[in-house]
Amino acid sequence: MTSEECTIEVHVRRTGESILVKVIPMVTTFGDIIKIICQKMNEPEPSHFYITMNYAEEMEDHFVCQQQFMNQRFQMIMRTKWLLEFIAEQQMGRQYVKLPSVPVVTNYEIPQRAPTTDVSIRPSTISQHNHSKLENADEQKKVILGDVVQSAIRRIPRQDVQKYLHDALDKSFDILLMGSPRVGKSTLINAILKKSIAKTSAGKNACTSVMTYYEYEESYTSSTDDKSTITSKCSIKIWDAPGIENWTQLDIAKYLQSLVKDEAKNPICLIYCASPGSYSDIERIKTIIEQCKQLNVFIALVVTNMYASDESGYILDTFKTLLTDHSIQTRNIDDVYYYGIVGLCAAVNSVEYVSHGVTMKPAGIDELMIGIMNSLSEEKLLQWCFALMDNGPFWIRAQMTNTCRRALEFWRKFKQYCQNLNLFPSVPLTTDEHQLKNQIISTRLYIILFTLSITILLLYTSLADITKTINVATPTLTKYEQLYSKYSQTLTCPCKHISVNYQKFLSIEYTFHQICTSVFITDEWITHNDVILHYLDTTNDPRIVVSYAFQALGAFCELIESTINNSLIQFNSSQYITASVASSDLFQSQAQSFVDQFKLSTTNNFLLSLNMIRKTTQGNAFLSGQLTNYYLKVKSDNSSVSTNSISYCDCNCRLSSTCVNQLSIYKNDSGNVTSFDVPGFYVGCYVIEALLQSTLQCFYDQTCIDELQVYLTTASLMNATALDPSLSSQYSENSTIEYLLNNLMIEKWNSTPIYDRYYDECQPIQCTYTIKTRNSVIHIITTMFGIIGGLITVLKLVVPRLVKFIRKRRSRLSPSNIGVLLTTYVRNLFPILKNYFLTLNLFPSWPPSTDEHQLKNQKISTRLYVLLLILSITILLLYTSLTDITITINVPTPTLTKYEQLYSKYSQTLTCPCKHISINYEKFLSIEYTFHQICTSVFITDEWISYLMMSNESTAANINFQWTGSNAFQALGAFCELIESTINNSLIQFNSTQYITASVASLELFKSQAQSFVDQFISSTTNTFVSSLNTIRNSTHGDSLVSGLLTNYLISVGTSVSNEAIVLTGSVVYSNCGCERSSTCIAQSSILSSHANMGTFYVPGFYTGCYVIEALLQSTLRCFYDQNCINELLLYLPSASLMNAIALNSSLTSQYSEDSTIEYLLNNLMIEEWNPTQIYDRYYDEC
Repeated sequence: MTSEECTIEVHVRRTGESILVKVIPMVTTFGDIIKIICQKMNEPEPSHFYITMNYAEEMEDHFVCQQQFMNQRFQMIMRTKWLLEFIAEQQMGRQYVKLPSVPVVTNYEIPQRAPTTDVSIRPSTISQHNHSKLENADEQKKVILGDVVQSAIRRIPRQDVQKYLHDALDKSFDILLMGSPRVGKSTLINAILKKSIAKTSAGKNACTSVMTYYEYEESYTSSTDDKSTITSKCSIKIWDAPGIENWTQLDIAKYLQSLVKDEAKNPICLIYCASPGSYSDIERIKTIIEQCKQLNVFIALVVTNMYASDESGYILDTFKTLLTDHSIQTRNIDDVYYYGIVGLCAAVNSVEYVSHGVTMKPAGIDELMIGIMNSLSEEKLLQWCFALMDNGPFWIRAQMTNTCRRALEFWRKFKQYCQNLNLFPSVPLTTDEHQLKNQIISTRLYIILFTLSITILLLYTSLADITKTINVATPTLTKYEQLYSKYSQTLTCPCKHISVNYQKFLSIEYTFHQICTSVFITDEWITHNDVILHYLDTTNDPRIVVSYAFQALGAFCELIESTINNSLIQFNSSQYITASVASSDLFQSQAQSFVDQFKLSTTNNFLLSLNMIRKTTQGNAFLSGQLTNYYLKVKSDNSSVSTNSISYCDCNCRLSSTCVNQLSIYKNDSGNVTSFDVPGFYVGCYVIEALLQSTLQCFYDQTCIDELQVYLTTASLMNATALDPSLSSQYSENSTIEYLLNNLMIEKWNSTPIYDRYYDECQPIQCTYTIKTRNSVIHIITTMFGIIGGLITVLKLVVPRLVKFIRKRRSRLSPSNIGVLLTTYVRNLFPILKNYFLTLNLFPSWPPSTDEHQLKNQKISTRLYVLLLILSITILLLYTSLTDITITINVPTPTLTKYEQLYSKYSQTLTCPCKHISINYEKFLSIEYTFHQICTSVFITDEWISYLMMSNESTAANINFQWTGSNAFQALGAFCELIESTINNSLIQFNSTQYITASVASLELFKSQAQSFVDQFISSTTNTFVSSLNTIRNSTHGDSLVSGLLTNYLISVGTSVSNEAIVLTGSVVYSNCGCERSSTCIAQSSILSSHANMGTFYVPGFYTGCYVIEALLQSTLRCFYDQNCINELLLYLPSASLMNAIALNSSLTSQYSEDSTIEYLLNNLMIEEWNPTQIYDRYYDEC
């Protein structure tokens, strides 16, 4: 022994022997000491033991042995969890256990013993005091052996095993209980033993009043072979002391000494119980602890009501303080505080109870039981476990320790296997340490790289999100709705028929205002009221227009119905174009927009036609046959007739066609005494103009109708029923006829889009939707299998060579020899490679062969294999690299920038299908326009027209500018309004027109197509307007309608053959052109001044003719571009003051000249410039 070495004595509590161990202070750890002792004892697992100093302080394995420890007493103790393992297993139902044989152990203090053999312990027979627990002939069988027994008998020779067990269990052993009354001692011991040993009760008598004990017996049978058996019995006593609050310290000492020193008693431990409210003074507890320490009895201080919060915590802290006076705290496991071999303290709850509605579960019992096990010697531990035999739930929970030990054992074996694993053994096997090290390192690197690669691949294939496309063939409507509710964002169902007529799925019905089905527009009502006309002696009586008003009202009902029906025919033949099934919500919204557009376009078309007729009628100043706008006046020569315009309430029919008066029936022909005012009904310049401003107020009132009939007919009253005001209507009684016409006199539109019919017509072939998912297990497995083979091959080829290269042994050379070594290496490289390939053998036999012929075959096979492999790879490489293939590349949801980049490179093959194949023009195309400046000038304002009217002289000739000028400029202004209405109406239809493209159109194609759409729009709008105007012009001339200005026909008074005065008409001739033959006869418009010295002024470019509009169309605006011409014109107009009229700006850019006729302007819709804007970005986004 060196001068540094020292010797310490360690007592092994398991065997009772003491072993001397040599240590080096400040170097040797207590873990090293445990290993030395285990080697001497042939114990395989040093981790199962720990060392304590003086049975008080546990020495951690990493603690070093110090010089001051040399005179201390050390103990090596087996950790309790390894002793519990088999005891837990005994509850698993096995009836018989064979213990493994124990090897011979050489002990330097004990003579050599005979070899041990297997020990078999038969199941024990357990009986309870005063009555048997068994209810049938079969005895309850339990196995009581485990690592507790095995560790206790490991050092016992075969012939001493039974004696050891007999000595340990064939006796009476005791468990001592102490504490104040009502602390739950009896409840605690019942919970520990899982037996109703100690009686418990509640209330004032809930305490133990006298010293009592409860006893039960257990029996077992043990054998070392099948013939020799020994049956032993043991008696277990539970001593329950009465409350100790009145005991003196001397009483406590006597009580404990009587229990311990009595040879018939063998106390395992003492359990002292305390709880909040039943707590003895500290001095008595100190006495109990001191007596237990002197008598070598382990004490457990237990707080029996752990849920008492602060109170139980205070008691537990007091217990810790008292135990610290006798030993340091060695451990704290699961809230059990250990104080060496002296005792422990813990808090428990023994039974379940309810407090304030909260259920308090039992707790801390298992931890207390294990804590006592951790602190007892082997013999007492065996006895303690035997006492706990019937606590089945505890042993089931303790079974976890067995699993832990098995896991550790498996880990140890696995670790050893991994350390020695060699996947690259040499052939033949080598004993070279360096080469073996290379092989083991290669194996570990191979496993790491393989595992890492597989893990990455597995994670990638299993966690990578993929888009899965699912097809559903010929789905029903119900199936489609189910799919749409889940996958609306990705669901696509291509239609078999992409275009479906509206009539297939959309019907429009309507209900007219009740006036259109009333008696007031029937021939009966009109004829009945016509009778009065034959008896009226004056044209001043307004009753003459009533029948015409109702005829017009009935005509409006018929015209509107005809207009709607014609529009419906066109609407029903329109096609709804969708490449894929539209969802129900989209379908409903689009169908509603179609209906709204239909109503709007139908209304606008009707009103446009009506307004055009109204405007041209006023412009041409047609003479009403009822003389409501002009009256005739016989001149002084009694042969010629002139016309004068009529005024209504200071409104002259020359200036406006909308002049009206209340329809009043007078008592006399002078028209100054009113008999009856018809409410809401008017008369005016024209019957229709007055009708539009009238209401149906009187015709909702039966009294008003009856009174009106009295004045309208001389016959008996007709049974005319008033309109029903109680009917639901969007109109009021005071709504004008014009308001009704603006709504096509429709009370209610009834549109019914039927989605089922649309879906049936679409007939989707299949539905496709995509979902975000992960790869399936099958895909992952197949991918793994597909790569593992190549991965293994590559790693097996690369890893060993890489490791060998890195760890290649190099001779230690001086720097001066490095150059020589490099030169030698380069010189020998070719021979080395040559020798390597000549000796290369990829097909070695096992075991290695020495047959030259066989070795030759293997080398030839290797060379042929390498040659064919290189040739195959070369052919495959050439084929794959030189073969032309067509690759289809998909770019999902490309942006416009990306599309333009792709189109610039692959314009010939690029195809980008649109999600929406039909797009309304308004989404990407807008059209703006600029009118000719005449439409915003002063010359079409009421101020200018009134000025011309005031300067009018009725005696002027027909070619006089004063006579026709006001009507001409009224007509010009009306054309501006009509054209604007026409364009706006056409724009509504144009914007709703759909641009149909299955794929994205290129920018150049889009622009050219958009321009063609605009050109077509301009052309169709122009043709519509011009065609309507020409129709009116032709019908006007064909009907020979008389102008109230007498510009086409002159009226004169003559005598018939029977000498009756008659009215004669004669056509007016302009420049040898008669108006009866042509409506386009014109003459230069002139002004004859009233001043003799001024003469006549001919207005440049302006004409008068048969009709005001016909002359206007052939006129130009030349004079109105010249301020001097305008000023001179104003001088010739007899007016009180000159008007400030500014000439048109000839410097503005215009497509028209000053000499462009008005007809030429109208043929171009008086538009100076069209400004269409096509936005490709919007089209692309919509597509």
